[in-house]
Amino acid sequence: MQKLTELDASCNQLTHLPPRMGDLRLLQSLVLRNNLLLCVPLELTYLKIVRLDLRANRIGTLPVEMRNMTSIIELLVDDNPLTSPPASLCKRGRVHIYKYLEIEAIKLGHKVGLSGTGTLGRKTRRSGGSSNNSPCLHLSERLKQKRQNVDSGYSTS
Repeated sequence: MQKLTELDASCNQLTHLPPRMGDLRLLQSLVLRNNLLLCVPLELTYLKIVRLDLRANRIGTLPVEMRNMTSIIELLVDDNPLTSPPASLCKRGRVHIYKYLEIEAIKLGHKVGLSGTGTLGRKTRRSGGSSNNSPCLHLSERLKQKRQNVDSGYSTS
């Protein structure tokens, strides 16, 4: 399966994708149209996909990490309840989607830089799966989880 270049998993009522999808290094075309996906797993953002079809799913947000998918020529996200980026912006095309994601990443980047918890982009990739990380958990949500355990330094007694 490592040599797979095209995968069409349309109309299968998929609710999530396995993290091992990120191991398909030669994948060029991924069609996931008409499923029940809620998110785009971060593992997909590391692939050199040229065509990504996510139409007619239940995706509400695109991860800012998608802006690193510079090999994409055709990105189809119609018929999703997108709020980030807004569906109206997505209709304007890939360039507008990527600009929006870049701006969102910059906003997050300032928070990341101040807290010292990490950096954005491909360098944050982990080789193994983590039991605490949902496939739909984007970087900003992971950072929020990490911040809950931070000691403020103030004594409560």
